[in-house]
Amino acid sequence: MANPGEMTNRTLSLLVTLFCISCGCSADRGWFYYRKAADVVQNYKLVFKEPPKKTPGNVSVDAPLMGNGSFGVAIGGDSGHLLFYLARNDFWRLISSYNESFPCVLGKLEVKIPALKGADYLIEQDLYTGTSLLTFTKDDHCLEIKTYVHANEDLLLMELENRGSYTLVGEMNLLTPGDEIAGFPCTMSREVDGDLQWISRQFDREVDIPTKAACALRMFDVSSPRFYLGAGKTLYVAGGSSSNFKTDDCTDSVVKRVKDIKKHDFIDFLDAHEEWWARYWNKSFVMLGDPVLEKAYYRALYTMGSASRDLHFPPGIFGTWITGERPEWNGDYHLNYNHQAPYYGLFSANRIEQALPYNYPIIAMSDRARRYAKEYFGIDGIYMPVGIGPRGIDTTYSGPGAGRPRQFYLDHGFVDAGALCFHQRSNALHCINNMAMLCYYTYDREYIELVYPFI
Repeated sequence: MANPGEMTNRTLSLLVTLFCISCGCSADRGWFYYRKAADVVQNYKLVFKEPPKKTPGNVSVDAPLMGNGSFGVAIGGDSGHLLFYLARNDFWRLISSYNESFPCVLGKLEVKIPALKGADYLIEQDLYTGTSLLTFTKDDHCLEIKTYVHANEDLLLMELENRGSYTLVGEMNLLTPGDEIAGFPCTMSREVDGDLQWISRQFDREVDIPTKAACALRMFDVSSPRFYLGAGKTLYVAGGSSSNFKTDDCTDSVVKRVKDIKKHDFIDFLDAHEEWWARYWNKSFVMLGDPVLEKAYYRALYTMGSASRDLHFPPGIFGTWITGERPEWNGDYHLNYNHQAPYYGLFSANRIEQALPYNYPIIAMSDRARRYAKEYFGIDGIYMPVGIGPRGIDTTYSGPGAGRPRQFYLDHGFVDAGALCFHQRSNALHCINNMAMLCYYTYDREYIELVYPFI
């Protein structure tokens, strides 16, 4: 199986070599060849001047988004009562059953500061550094929160600076989901111990594959979730997240991780985070002379850089940022368009690391899809349903012991071999588009050996 790190390095070496050759062959390299990605990407920020209105929700949200391709945060709530919704690409309810498998809400971080209720609201997201600056101003009160999801580790880091004239009194609570969850059996827990809080949620009943995820939070220099932030002072906060796919005991691992963090680590965290994003932007960049198009282009690359890196768990229809259950269309990998589309521009943009995860749920589904082809058509081949999940899960399956689809689907013959297919015979073929593009952009032998059995 192809090693994504080695593949990326080989691809980059080839591209850099070709780039240098093309530059050396030019009598006049031109002004463009002396530019860096920062020259263009630093021009663009995502600016939010009012709280989101559609967060939480079970479709796309309108919140500021942060992530690292594994762990994602959507910023909801308002100035006096912020809600950071926490989710992971690898936290699903996993069962091959119609409308019973989907990515799940992990929890939320509540930040309550009554003095800032009704304060002016401003969030600026710097695309180049992958950081967000939240500013809330009311009379002589002013709070700035610099926050980001670490690019190299599943950490949510915050620095709350009181830039006003008076002490701000508030509290931070790491909470399990409430009204945001669907009614499937799960186990949730929450603990508070001084400056530490942690939560977990798991699905281990009535599923094919058990899942569990956890978050832990540490507030520095306080002894409880309540804090008093004096004028000119800064409160440091570190949160961590993991799942049963990453560690044997995800709760213990994240609690230990945040316990081990020191305040002086925040400097190194930010340096490493910004270095990752600088490398990401310098993989390629374009200058179009049109700020509207450029901003849209780099915003899309920011989204994929924030959402897609976990090989076996790429983002679903609504990305990493699941804030309500059950997401529409199960938030899954829809193979008739939705799963393919976000990756189309990554190959020419040289974002190979973000493109690789696309393949793995499709490959994991191959054996089941071969069975569908044999059962329904009596042939050797691959017959993919309209929607799948990770780890070989069919989110549309309505066979024995599974959920029942709408009667309309049954009456019109949309279900084949227990899988919802809508008479779409070409889903498997459509899956090959991105596989082929990655083959031709990299010519990586290990990658071709990975996907060729499916092709």
